[in-house]
Amino acid sequence: MLLISSLRALYTLKSETKRTYLSFVWWIVAPAIDIAVLYFVFSILLGGFSKTTNFAAVLSIGIVIFSWFSNSVNNASNAIVGQKHIAINTPIKLISLVLSVSLSDLFKQLIVVFVGLLLLKLLTTFSINYFYLLCIIFVQFFFIFSFSLITALIIPLIPDFKLVLSVIVQVMMFSSGVFFSINNIPEQFKSLIILNPLANIIELSRFVIIDNYESPLAISSSISALVITTGILFIVAILFHQLVSDKVRKVL
Repeated sequence: MLLISSLRALYTLKSETKRTYLSFVWWIVAPAIDIAVLYFVFSILLGGFSKTTNFAAVLSIGIVIFSWFSNSVNNASNAIVGQKHIAINTPIKLISLVLSVSLSDLFKQLIVVFVGLLLLKLLTTFSINYFYLLCIIFVQFFFIFSFSLITALIIPLIPDFKLVLSVIVQVMMFSSGVFFSINNIPEQFKSLIILNPLANIIELSRFVIIDNYESPLAISSSISALVITTGILFIVAILFHQLVSDKVRKVL
């Protein structure tokens, strides 16, 4: 299944690059535009809005990570409905349809991360931090895939869940520290923000990438909590797939 999903993901990327003039360059340009606009708003128009050290790097990491989550969830959540002719006419597992879309967005993200690190000149010398960053990306992929699989299975059964999903993604954006460091929020709210797995992923990525970044998280505890949460979500997603996949095929 993994091989088939990977090949379908690569084929999707190849087709996508042929449909636009900018090709794969747009995968890098799109988040760069978001970063530039938001930096202009928060740091220049609202002069002094952010007291965060290395605000450009903090903002960039938050946007890149959340954009991956948002785009991948939106794409993968429609993988089953959007490919219902395949789901109906072939014995392919529904999980494979979602996995291929998630892998496609993962490949895009790896390119964005590589280019971003190159621009930050972090690839000039080897660092153990690159290994930690790959581990974070690996965990985030499973978190996104598990979340997307659950939503992709719910949408054919309850079409209106698309509206709920858009609200969930928006809440995740404002509660993940995308535009700010968790250091800058009142102490009594930090524990609430940290309950969000995406906030942990963003903070851990900042800790790994930005030199001397002071994170309010207990790093080892945060990593353990993130891995456990993602593992539980993955198991729930697999069990949910086994439980409702036949019913989903019937309603397509």
